Amino acid sequence: MRSLAEYIMRGRFQAYSIALLGGLVPMFGQGAIGLVSLRRGWQEGIFVVLWACLPVLIQFWLNQIGELVTYTTMSIMVVTFLSSLTLRLTMNWPYTLVSLLVFAVLGSLLIYGSIDGLVGTLQESIDNAFQNTELAGQPVEQLTGAKLTGMLAFAVSFVSLMGLLLARWLQAILYNPGGFRTEFHTLRLSPPVTAICAIGLAVSYYVGIDYAYWGLLFSLPLFIAGLGVIHNLVDQYKLGYTPLVVMYISFIIIAITVVLVVIIGLTDSWMNYRKIFAKKQ
Repeated sequence: MRSLAEYIMRGRFQAYSIALLGGLVPMFGQGAIGLVSLRRGWQEGIFVVLWACLPVLIQFWLNQIGELVTYTTMSIMVVTFLSSLTLRLTMNWPYTLVSLLVFAVLGSLLIYGSIDGLVGTLQESIDNAFQNTELAGQPVEQLTGAKLTGMLAFAVSFVSLMGLLLARWLQAILYNPGGFRTEFHTLRLSPPVTAICAIGLAVSYYVGIDYAYWGLLFSLPLFIAGLGVIHNLVDQYKLGYTPLVVMYISFIIIAITVVLVVIIGLTDSWMNYRKIFAKKQ
């Protein structure tokens, strides 16, 4: 990965070429956008965004992909760019995570408002797909505007966050060895940020299933903060990579582990688990 980071930062042509590859290799586009924006600012980063969006625009022009995929992909690139600039300016991960959610929500609303009849079109596609399966004749879950925008906001925020984390890691490899690890291990949400996420999460699940994805959106900063706590404690106690590997595998097969990590991130704002479980020297 060091070779990739060095290549991106070698010059504009190299950064643009990796951004173009983002249409073929997942995360390359976001990684290039984030790394250049974090290191050189918006003046350089904006051009990387344009080159990263070019492949999807060409596919859209050739009628190979639809409006939804095109706008969503472009939103991911733009949100990665804006959140990278936020981190560059504030040097504050909690504020960056909140701003990323705000940018993702705005992006999802713009997508929803830009495509006429989006809910009806997607619902028709889902109904047709179910008619060709063994589930034909069974009730099909109905899409709503709230559900669709929540899905889009969560998808955009999650993929953008992965791109931002990759970019920050690449930046640390080149310019601040060990810096990303330190930032991640010490990531702790402030009580006001935690309260906003917790209230949003609670309201989302209280108002009904249509807002379930909004709940996932609000839980994302809490989840990342919880991961930071766990990584920190595993490192403190020199437990190696095995517990982390087991944890990430459990996210796939045991859904409740994700909830536990969210709870850790939520309560850490007040409990400060790193201090409570600090290893005695």
